[in-house]
Amino acid sequence: RFTPPPGQTCGEYTAEFFASGATGYIANPDAVQPEQCGYCEYETGADFYYNGMGWDVSHKWRNFGILIAFTVFNIFVFLLLVYLRRKPRR
Repeated sequence: RFTPPPGQTCGEYTAEFFASGATGYIANPDAVQPEQCGYCEYETGADFYYNGMGWDVSHKWRNFGILIAFTVFNIFVFLLLVYLRRKPRR
């Protein structure tokens, strides 16, 4: 959040910033002082995941498969270790 200069709206103040190729949006472009401008550097939620973590929506099923394989593997290893730990007691 930031305050625009006196006599300018948030949209006017940030017009050059966005014209130079900046991403994101202003939540309230018509706000003037004493209101504050709300700026978000991501235009969509997908931008957040792609830019912040390198996740792409085209890989969602691959990532889901990896998650399922990870879960099944951990359950299998847990059961194996429980079996091996209890086996000598029988």
